[in-house]
Amino acid sequence: MLYARKLLLPIEFSEMSYVAASWSLGVARKLGIQEVHLVHVVQMNPAPSVASVSQRTYSGHEIRDSIPPAFMAPWESLTQQVIQEGFRLRIEVLEATDITQALITYAETHLIDLIALNTHVRTGFAMEVLGSVAKNLVRHAPCPILTLRVGNQHLYNSQSIQQILVPIDFSDRSKQAVRIARAIAERMGGEITAFHVEPMSGPPTQHSKWERQYDATHPQATQTPKLVEFLHAASGPRVTCHTAPLFGDLVPATLQYLTRYQHDLIVIGTHEYRQEGLGFTQSMTERLIQFAPCPVLSFRPSSRSLIEFHGTDEQFAIA
Repeated sequence: MLYARKLLLPIEFSEMSYVAASWSLGVARKLGIQEVHLVHVVQMNPAPSVASVSQRTYSGHEIRDSIPPAFMAPWESLTQQVIQEGFRLRIEVLEATDITQALITYAETHLIDLIALNTHVRTGFAMEVLGSVAKNLVRHAPCPILTLRVGNQHLYNSQSIQQILVPIDFSDRSKQAVRIARAIAERMGGEITAFHVEPMSGPPTQHSKWERQYDATHPQATQTPKLVEFLHAASGPRVTCHTAPLFGDLVPATLQYLTRYQHDLIVIGTHEYRQEGLGFTQSMTERLIQFAPCPVLSFRPSSRSLIEFHGTDEQFAIA
Protein backbone atom coordinates (compact mmCIF):
# COMPACT_ATOMS: atom_id res chain seq x y z
CA MET A 1 0.00 0.00 0.00
CA LEU A 2 1.05 3.60 -0.52
CA TYR A 3 2.78 5.30 2.37
CA ALA A 4 3.49 8.93 1.54
CA ARG A 5 2.70 11.57 4.14
CA LYS A 6 5.00 14.56 3.53
CA LEU A 7 5.41 16.41 0.22
CA LEU A 8 8.14 18.98 -0.47
CA LEU A 9 7.43 21.57 -3.17
CA PRO A 10 10.46 23.73 -4.04
CA ILE A 11 9.13 27.11 -5.20
CA GLU A 12 11.11 29.24 -7.65
CA PHE A 13 8.61 32.12 -8.04
CA SER A 14 7.94 31.43 -11.71
CA GLU A 15 4.72 30.69 -13.58
CA MET A 16 5.63 27.07 -14.29
CA SER A 17 6.71 26.56 -10.70
CA TYR A 18 3.17 27.38 -9.57
CA VAL A 19 1.58 25.28 -12.33
CA ALA A 20 3.67 22.27 -11.27
CA ALA A 21 2.95 22.87 -7.57
CA SER A 22 -0.80 23.17 -8.16
CA TRP A 23 -0.87 19.96 -10.24
CA SER A 24 1.22 18.14 -7.64
CA LEU A 25 -1.19 19.14 -4.86
CA GLY A 26 -4.12 17.60 -6.71
CA VAL A 27 -2.21 14.37 -7.19
CA ALA A 28 -0.85 14.44 -3.63
CA ARG A 29 -4.34 14.53 -2.16
CA LYS A 30 -5.20 11.32 -4.02
CA LEU A 31 -1.94 9.68 -2.92
CA GLY A 32 -2.68 10.28 0.75
CA ILE A 33 -0.23 13.14 1.40
CA GLN A 34 -1.10 14.91 4.65
CA GLU A 35 1.57 17.60 5.02
CA VAL A 36 2.94 20.01 2.40
CA HIS A 37 6.21 21.92 2.73
CA LEU A 38 6.55 24.97 0.46
CA VAL A 39 10.26 25.78 0.37
CA HIS A 40 12.07 28.57 -1.44
CA VAL A 41 15.87 28.73 -1.41
CA VAL A 42 17.59 32.09 -1.84
CA GLN A 43 21.03 31.42 -3.28
CA MET A 44 23.80 33.52 -1.79
CA ASN A 45 27.38 33.82 -2.96
CA PRO A 46 29.78 31.88 -0.75
CA ALA A 47 32.64 33.71 0.90
CA PRO A 48 35.99 32.87 -0.73
CA SER A 49 37.21 31.27 2.50
CA VAL A 50 34.06 29.18 3.05
CA ALA A 51 34.34 25.66 1.66
CA SER A 52 31.27 24.12 3.31
CA VAL A 53 27.62 24.85 2.56
CA SER A 54 26.30 27.84 4.49
CA GLN A 55 22.59 28.01 5.26
CA ARG A 56 20.07 29.90 7.37
CA THR A 57 16.27 29.95 7.65
CA TYR A 58 14.16 33.08 7.19
CA SER A 59 11.50 33.91 9.75
CA GLY A 60 8.52 36.23 10.18
CA HIS A 61 8.45 39.22 7.82
CA GLU A 62 11.56 37.96 5.99
CA ILE A 63 9.49 35.24 4.33
CA ARG A 64 6.94 37.68 2.94
CA ASP A 65 9.63 40.20 1.97
CA SER A 66 11.42 37.50 -0.07
CA ILE A 67 8.43 37.04 -2.40
CA PRO A 68 8.66 39.18 -5.58
CA PRO A 69 5.63 41.52 -5.86
CA ALA A 70 4.70 40.05 -9.26
CA PHE A 71 4.28 36.61 -7.67
CA MET A 72 2.50 37.64 -4.48
CA ALA A 73 -0.96 36.83 -5.91
CA PRO A 74 -0.09 33.32 -7.20
CA TRP A 75 1.81 32.64 -3.96
CA GLU A 76 -1.24 33.49 -1.86
CA SER A 77 -3.43 31.44 -4.21
CA LEU A 78 -1.12 28.44 -3.81
CA THR A 79 -1.05 28.64 -0.02
CA GLN A 80 -4.84 28.93 0.04
CA GLN A 81 -5.10 25.85 -2.19
CA VAL A 82 -2.94 23.89 0.24
CA ILE A 83 -5.15 24.89 3.17
CA GLN A 84 -8.46 24.40 1.35
CA GLU A 85 -7.51 20.89 0.26
CA GLY A 86 -6.94 19.94 3.88
CA PHE A 87 -3.15 19.67 4.02
CA ARG A 88 -1.06 20.78 6.95
CA LEU A 89 1.10 23.62 5.61
CA ARG A 90 4.67 24.53 6.42
CA ILE A 91 6.43 27.45 4.69
CA GLU A 92 10.20 27.83 4.73
CA VAL A 93 12.55 30.28 3.02
CA LEU A 94 16.18 29.21 3.22
CA GLU A 95 19.30 31.14 2.35
CA ALA A 96 22.11 28.89 1.17
CA THR A 97 25.19 28.75 -1.02
CA ASP A 98 24.07 25.43 -2.54
CA ILE A 99 20.38 25.14 -3.50
CA THR A 100 20.45 21.38 -4.07
CA GLN A 101 22.21 20.59 -0.81
CA ALA A 102 19.82 22.87 1.09
CA LEU A 103 16.82 20.97 -0.30
CA ILE A 104 18.43 17.57 0.36
CA THR A 105 19.26 18.53 3.94
CA TYR A 106 15.73 19.84 4.44
CA ALA A 107 14.22 16.61 3.06
CA GLU A 108 16.42 14.50 5.33
CA THR A 109 15.73 16.61 8.43
CA HIS A 110 11.95 16.67 7.95
CA LEU A 111 11.59 13.06 6.72
CA ILE A 112 10.06 14.11 3.40
CA ASP A 113 8.46 11.23 1.46
CA LEU A 114 8.22 12.88 -1.97
CA ILE A 115 9.69 15.93 -3.73
CA ALA A 116 7.78 17.34 -6.71
CA LEU A 117 9.26 20.01 -8.95
CA ASN A 118 9.30 21.28 -12.49
CA THR A 119 12.39 21.21 -14.67
CA HIS A 120 13.83 24.19 -16.57
CA VAL A 121 11.49 26.92 -15.40
CA ARG A 122 13.73 29.75 -16.63
CA THR A 123 15.54 30.65 -19.81
CA GLY A 124 19.12 31.25 -20.82
CA PHE A 125 21.86 30.66 -18.28
CA ALA A 126 19.37 30.38 -15.41
CA MET A 127 17.78 27.42 -17.18
CA GLU A 128 21.05 25.52 -16.85
CA VAL A 129 21.27 26.40 -13.16
CA LEU A 130 17.77 25.14 -12.39
CA GLY A 131 18.29 22.14 -14.62
CA SER A 132 21.28 21.18 -12.51
CA VAL A 133 19.18 21.47 -9.34
CA ALA A 134 16.57 19.04 -10.70
CA LYS A 135 19.29 16.71 -11.99
CA ASN A 136 21.15 16.65 -8.69
CA LEU A 137 17.97 16.05 -6.71
CA VAL A 138 17.22 13.05 -8.93
CA ARG A 139 20.75 11.80 -8.25
CA HIS A 140 21.03 12.45 -4.52
CA ALA A 141 17.68 13.16 -2.83
CA PRO A 142 16.75 10.84 0.06
CA CYS A 143 13.25 10.23 -1.31
CA PRO A 144 11.51 9.70 -4.68
CA ILE A 145 11.36 12.67 -7.07
CA LEU A 146 8.34 13.61 -9.20
CA THR A 147 9.45 15.84 -12.09
CA LEU A 148 7.23 17.82 -14.46
CA ARG A 149 8.76 19.18 -17.65
CA VAL A 150 8.29 22.72 -18.91
CA GLY A 151 6.36 22.72 -22.17
CA ASN A 152 3.80 20.18 -20.97
CA GLN A 153 1.57 22.69 -19.19
CA HIS A 154 -1.42 21.65 -21.32
CA LEU A 155 -1.22 18.15 -19.82
CA TYR A 156 -1.48 19.44 -16.27
CA ASN A 157 -5.09 20.58 -16.54
CA SER A 158 -6.06 17.09 -15.40
CA GLN A 159 -4.83 15.63 -12.14
CA SER A 160 -5.93 12.13 -13.08
CA ILE A 161 -3.32 9.39 -13.41
CA GLN A 162 -4.94 6.56 -15.35
CA GLN A 163 -2.12 5.16 -17.49
CA ILE A 164 1.26 4.44 -15.88
CA LEU A 165 4.31 3.27 -17.83
CA VAL A 166 6.96 1.21 -16.02
CA PRO A 167 10.24 0.59 -17.91
CA ILE A 168 11.44 -2.90 -16.97
CA ASP A 169 14.99 -4.28 -16.91
CA PHE A 170 14.08 -7.28 -14.68
CA SER A 171 16.13 -5.94 -11.75
CA ASP A 172 15.04 -5.54 -8.13
CA ARG A 173 14.60 -1.82 -8.84
CA SER A 174 12.09 -2.69 -11.55
CA LYS A 175 10.20 -4.89 -9.09
CA GLN A 176 9.96 -1.94 -6.72
CA ALA A 177 8.85 0.31 -9.59
CA VAL A 178 6.08 -2.16 -10.45
CA ARG A 179 4.90 -2.23 -6.83
CA ILE A 180 4.85 1.57 -6.62
CA ALA A 181 3.07 1.89 -9.97
CA ARG A 182 0.46 -0.68 -9.02
CA ALA A 183 -0.13 1.00 -5.65
CA ILE A 184 -0.65 4.35 -7.41
CA ALA A 185 -2.89 2.74 -10.04
CA GLU A 186 -4.98 1.12 -7.31
CA ARG A 187 -5.41 4.47 -5.54
CA MET A 188 -6.19 6.32 -8.79
CA GLY A 189 -8.28 3.62 -10.45
CA GLY A 190 -5.73 3.32 -13.25
CA GLU A 191 -3.71 0.73 -15.16
CA ILE A 192 -0.01 0.05 -15.68
CA THR A 193 2.04 -1.01 -18.69
CA ALA A 194 5.20 -3.05 -18.15
CA PHE A 195 7.51 -1.80 -20.89
CA HIS A 196 10.72 -3.60 -21.87
CA VAL A 197 13.13 -2.63 -24.63
CA GLU A 198 15.49 -5.35 -25.85
CA PRO A 199 18.68 -3.80 -27.31
CA MET A 200 19.26 -4.60 -30.99
CA SER A 201 22.98 -3.76 -30.93
CA GLY A 202 25.80 -2.74 -28.64
CA PRO A 203 27.62 -4.67 -25.90
CA PRO A 204 25.87 -7.64 -24.26
CA THR A 205 23.41 -6.63 -21.57
CA GLN A 206 24.23 -7.75 -18.03
CA HIS A 207 21.20 -9.71 -16.85
CA SER A 208 19.72 -9.72 -13.37
CA LYS A 209 19.60 -12.85 -11.22
CA TRP A 210 15.85 -13.17 -11.83
CA GLU A 211 16.30 -12.90 -15.60
CA ARG A 212 19.12 -15.46 -15.68
CA GLN A 213 17.00 -17.94 -13.73
CA TYR A 214 13.98 -17.34 -15.96
CA ASP A 215 15.98 -17.71 -19.19
CA ALA A 216 17.54 -20.94 -17.90
CA THR A 217 14.14 -22.53 -17.26
CA HIS A 218 12.35 -20.95 -20.27
CA PRO A 219 14.97 -20.92 -23.07
CA GLN A 220 12.36 -20.53 -25.84
CA ALA A 221 10.15 -17.95 -24.13
CA THR A 222 9.41 -14.63 -25.83
CA GLN A 223 9.42 -11.26 -24.06
CA THR A 224 5.66 -11.10 -23.42
CA PRO A 225 5.37 -14.18 -21.13
CA LYS A 226 8.63 -13.09 -19.52
CA LEU A 227 7.10 -9.72 -18.62
CA VAL A 228 3.95 -11.41 -17.32
CA GLU A 229 5.99 -13.70 -15.09
CA PHE A 230 8.01 -10.72 -13.83
CA LEU A 231 4.80 -8.89 -12.91
CA HIS A 232 3.76 -11.93 -10.86
CA ALA A 233 7.17 -12.01 -9.20
CA ALA A 234 7.02 -8.30 -8.36
CA SER A 235 3.56 -8.64 -6.79
CA GLY A 236 1.45 -5.74 -5.55
CA PRO A 237 -2.20 -4.61 -5.49
CA ARG A 238 -4.77 -5.94 -7.92
CA VAL A 239 -4.82 -3.69 -11.00
CA THR A 240 -5.00 -4.19 -14.75
CA CYS A 241 -1.54 -4.65 -16.27
CA HIS A 242 -0.48 -4.47 -19.91
CA THR A 243 2.81 -5.57 -21.45
CA ALA A 244 4.77 -3.84 -24.21
CA PRO A 245 7.98 -5.56 -25.40
CA LEU A 246 10.00 -3.64 -28.02
CA PHE A 247 13.43 -3.69 -29.66
CA GLY A 248 15.78 -0.71 -29.90
CA ASP A 249 17.42 1.82 -27.58
CA LEU A 250 15.62 2.49 -24.30
CA VAL A 251 15.09 6.26 -24.36
CA PRO A 252 14.23 6.72 -28.08
CA ALA A 253 11.97 3.66 -28.02
CA THR A 254 10.23 4.89 -24.87
CA LEU A 255 9.66 8.37 -26.28
CA GLN A 256 8.36 6.93 -29.55
CA TYR A 257 6.00 4.65 -27.64
CA LEU A 258 4.73 7.59 -25.57
CA THR A 259 4.08 9.52 -28.78
CA ARG A 260 1.78 6.75 -30.00
CA TYR A 261 0.20 5.84 -26.66
CA GLN A 262 -0.50 8.60 -24.15
CA HIS A 263 0.45 7.93 -20.54
CA ASP A 264 0.03 10.08 -17.45
CA LEU A 265 3.10 8.98 -15.49
CA ILE A 266 6.38 7.08 -15.82
CA VAL A 267 7.71 5.21 -12.77
CA ILE A 268 11.37 4.19 -12.95
CA GLY A 269 13.99 2.98 -10.49
CA THR A 270 17.64 3.85 -11.08
CA HIS A 271 21.03 2.95 -9.69
CA GLU A 272 22.90 5.16 -7.31
CA TYR A 273 24.83 7.90 -9.08
CA ARG A 274 28.12 6.66 -10.58
CA GLN A 275 27.30 3.06 -9.71
CA GLU A 276 27.77 0.69 -12.62
CA GLY A 277 26.14 -2.63 -13.40
CA LEU A 278 22.52 -3.65 -13.56
CA GLY A 279 19.63 -1.25 -13.74
CA PHE A 280 18.79 1.90 -15.61
CA THR A 281 21.61 4.43 -15.44
CA GLN A 282 21.09 7.95 -14.15
CA SER A 283 21.74 9.32 -17.64
CA MET A 284 18.82 7.28 -19.04
CA THR A 285 16.51 8.54 -16.31
CA GLU A 286 17.66 12.13 -16.81
CA ARG A 287 17.02 11.90 -20.56
CA LEU A 288 13.51 10.60 -19.90
CA ILE A 289 12.90 13.47 -17.48
CA GLN A 290 14.20 15.93 -20.05
CA PHE A 291 12.10 14.72 -22.99
CA ALA A 292 9.15 12.66 -21.71
CA PRO A 293 5.72 14.17 -22.48
CA CYS A 294 4.43 13.26 -19.01
CA PRO A 295 5.62 13.46 -15.38
CA VAL A 296 8.35 11.04 -14.26
CA LEU A 297 8.55 9.49 -10.79
CA SER A 298 12.09 8.25 -10.13
CA PHE A 299 13.76 6.73 -7.10
CA ARG A 300 17.16 5.35 -6.07
CA PRO A 301 17.88 2.13 -4.13
CA SER A 302 18.45 4.12 -0.94
CA SER A 303 15.39 6.36 -1.39
CA ARG A 304 12.70 6.38 1.27
CA SER A 305 9.99 4.03 0.03
CA LEU A 306 6.55 5.24 -1.06
CA ILE A 307 4.93 1.92 -0.23
CA GLU A 308 4.61 -0.61 2.55
CA PHE A 309 5.27 -4.05 1.09
CA HIS A 310 4.74 -7.27 3.02
CA GLY A 311 5.71 -9.74 0.29
CA THR A 312 2.20 -10.91 -0.55
CA ASP A 313 1.53 -11.94 -4.13
CA GLU A 314 -1.88 -10.46 -4.84
CA GLN A 315 -3.79 -11.20 -8.01
CA PHE A 316 -3.91 -8.89 -10.98
CA ALA A 317 -5.34 -8.93 -14.47
CA ILE A 318 -3.28 -8.97 -17.66
CA ALA A 319 -5.03 -7.07 -20.44
